[in-house]
Amino acid sequence: MKTHPVGVGDCPAVFGAYFCTRDDGHDGSHMAAGIGEVLAVWDSELAWCNGDREGGLWFGNTGREWVEVAE
Repeated sequence: MKTHPVGVGDCPAVFGAYFCTRDDGHDGSHMAAGIGEVLAVWDSELAWCNGDREGGLWFGNTGREWVEVAE
């Protein structure tokens, strides 16, 4: 059963407000893509999202939460 909006991939992974747009069972990192742009890329340890700052924002996973890290 799909647990996220119609129109994105079948992978159930979520990072913050981003839903993975890749197909279920894909290789490599998760990715959220919009129309003509990548919005976020993440795996179990590190994440990037385009954010409001030039160059985007980086986050690390502490095991309990995602925290912003220096570039």
